Amino acid sequence: MSEVAVPSGFRWLWLHQVHTSESEGGTTSSSAPAPWTLPQSEEAAFKLRGRHECLGNLLQRAAAGSALSTARQPPLETTEFGFPGPSEEGPVLFFSEGRLQGSNATGEITVSVPLLMADLVYLTAKSPDSERSWYLLVLAPRPCPQKPVEDEHPATESGDMMPLKDVWLLYTAPVEHSDFLRLLFEFGGRGALRWDLHECYAVTEKSLGVGGCGTVYLGQSRMRLPTPKDSAKVDIPAVPQVAVKKLNKSGGVTEEINIRSEIEFLAVARGHPCISALFGVFCFHEVGAAEGKRGPSIRWTIVMPLYSEGDLFDYLAANGAMKETAAVTLMLCLLSALTHLHRLGVVHRDVKAENILLANNKAVLSDVGIAAFLKDDEAMQRRVGSPGYAPPEVVTDLPYDEKVDVFGAGAVLFFALSNTLPFPGKTLKKVLELTARCKVKYDPALFGEFSGSIIQLLKALLQKDPAKRPSARKSFKALWTMASQKPEIARSNVARMTLQAVDDFDSLVVTGLESMKRESRESSGKPGLEKKVMRTTSDHVVPKKSDALAPPAPETSAQAPRKPSKESKGASPTAEKKPTVEEQGPSTSPKDKAELVPTPPSGPRPTSSGGTFSFLKNRFGWSKSSGGGGENSQGLKE
Repeated sequence: MSEVAVPSGFRWLWLHQVHTSESEGGTTSSSAPAPWTLPQSEEAAFKLRGRHECLGNLLQRAAAGSALSTARQPPLETTEFGFPGPSEEGPVLFFSEGRLQGSNATGEITVSVPLLMADLVYLTAKSPDSERSWYLLVLAPRPCPQKPVEDEHPATESGDMMPLKDVWLLYTAPVEHSDFLRLLFEFGGRGALRWDLHECYAVTEKSLGVGGCGTVYLGQSRMRLPTPKDSAKVDIPAVPQVAVKKLNKSGGVTEEINIRSEIEFLAVARGHPCISALFGVFCFHEVGAAEGKRGPSIRWTIVMPLYSEGDLFDYLAANGAMKETAAVTLMLCLLSALTHLHRLGVVHRDVKAENILLANNKAVLSDVGIAAFLKDDEAMQRRVGSPGYAPPEVVTDLPYDEKVDVFGAGAVLFFALSNTLPFPGKTLKKVLELTARCKVKYDPALFGEFSGSIIQLLKALLQKDPAKRPSARKSFKALWTMASQKPEIARSNVARMTLQAVDDFDSLVVTGLESMKRESRESSGKPGLEKKVMRTTSDHVVPKKSDALAPPAPETSAQAPRKPSKESKGASPTAEKKPTVEEQGPSTSPKDKAELVPTPPSGPRPTSSGGTFSFLKNRFGWSKSSGGGGENSQGLKE
């Protein structure tokens, strides 16, 4: 069996023949495949059933070889399924970013189906002469819903009532169930909407976090699959425990708009080892709907990895400040993640300790709930962020760009090294005033033991003028140069992983630019005359010499952070933090493990008996900000 997705495309997944034939209103085999669209005659009946039920009916009819319709059909026996054989004339299907695409024999793209929030429903049938199964799938892209009308009935607000347009039917050869599961999760990781949550996971009643946008629960996998021995990547269906975030019911369209934004950024950033992964977005009908609503209500859920060691905020509150080696490893992860986001044109806008999850010496950036595309002028005018981490330009209502994330990374590094925030006011107003002035104090009692190079980087990240702040990529490269002089860091798998992620992305960009140059030369016939491609980041802004990062100086050995004790493990009870299972990656060698064994830090420890919140209130005069759903992160208000 071939891999689920390979550059040459699938060899066991094809378009249904309805899209490549003249029957059912399709096209001839010589022209581009055409999608199926719900006839006007069925629209009235469709509104009574919704998308999920109608797509199920459509699959039943396609499987039986009947005329395509969303009308009900009696349940089919396994032997009744009439799957066509392998299609040699249809397009070769493959994934391309957030789309399922198909190309013809000449390489021309003839099919392009957006996967973000596209409904994905399937049927299964046993092959009569094999232990493997046939699968028939339907993909139905959802248009982005409009804002709800105030007097509109709640049941009609949901995107489940959006008409079926541009529907695509797919079918497989007889395949192993494990291979098909991996295919489903490939769709889900790109934002496709699945309806089989309870077939995949048993969601426990144990709450891992509650907040403004939803509640996170522990999910136990029902898919008992062995991890492939020949794969270094995480085998998502085989992960035993996950975090299942059930969104609060905010009313149909509003709820769908919110989840669409978050899923889009998770899908765009997929693949980076230091950015929280998306296992899938699921929808299901929840019984016991409130009176006045028709039928069961729809419940949206996001499934993500589960990091049992909690977040950086709770770690620092429980264990005190980090040693320099541990802080450098932390920042390599964070800056590598931000470099990836910024090269994709995405601004996180809420970089803070609560949104950095920990597992096996690795830090993972999470919660893209208020992220924005840099080119989205309307979104980039919103004054959002978390007090204490937001930069002066946001606090003073000035234009801002991706450098807000660099400043947030600086505040995280300040916090990690000192166990204090750079602007520790006792009130929100005071914090914002201190941020606007941006006169950061580096107490020798807290920072005196650290090397000059790490302090120089810290000061560069916390520059008041965003033009003087280095980009995330430049900061990462400077930090890696510093880390390369410390064998206990440079030899670790985590550090090498962060560098590889940046280098891989750079090589992809270079390859893409070279391809564009070749195409430009071929089209113009004049080699060497092509437009300069500008990046979305601010790498072209060169700081003054006085602001440039100093070369690294030799440093003394330091200890890595101590793993939380059993009592401190688990997700913090803050809703919008997405506790996430650690993704499987390259194994750590015995030598690496010996060098990076977590040991207790020597920094100050909390003495308050009131827990994390009391400790910070007494220590900083501040409280833990909500992780993306509260006022402190959604909007800065005095």
